[in-house]
Amino acid sequence: MKAIRLHATGQALVAETIATPTPGPLDVLVRVRAAGICHSDAHYRAGIAPTRLPCTLGHEVAGVVEACGDLVTDLAIGDRVCLNYLVTCGECECCRAGNEQFCVNGEMIGKHRDGGFAEFICVPARGVLRLLDPSAGDVAWLGRNIAKSSPKEIQPPRREMQIVFQDPPASLDP
Repeated sequence: MKAIRLHATGQALVAETIATPTPGPLDVLVRVRAAGICHSDAHYRAGIAPTRLPCTLGHEVAGVVEACGDLVTDLAIGDRVCLNYLVTCGECECCRAGNEQFCVNGEMIGKHRDGGFAEFICVPARGVLRLLDPSAGDVAWLGRNIAKSSPKEIQPPRREMQIVFQDPPASLDP
């Protein structure tokens, strides 16, 4: 798959072909349709904040489910989704209390693990949020500030920023 990756701080991002991830039994493979550019991405590139290198940046992601692991029962191929920016364990005290944003094992996509500046992203299904109204057009809400890993369906509040999918999607070709 094509991806835009950071190999070294202070350097240009690199468009390259990498392996398409394979979902494990509890994972979902999402075809990325939108990925927001955040100041965090600029900070990683500038070396202001640390990140794993090389890394596919992008933690504000929406798309369509392409494949589901064998144990995923609440999402289906073709579901329109957005992703929680934080991959959580679901087992630590914080996760069990419903405070996944404080997960002691949490990994931010686009920082600790590959993010959404790619054709596909693979994440645990527990952090994939199905969008409620797929007939409303190509609009997805990236609710990273209030998203928790437990809800499976969300409806965007009226005043929240919405991201419009580009159809056809923008090319990742340099």
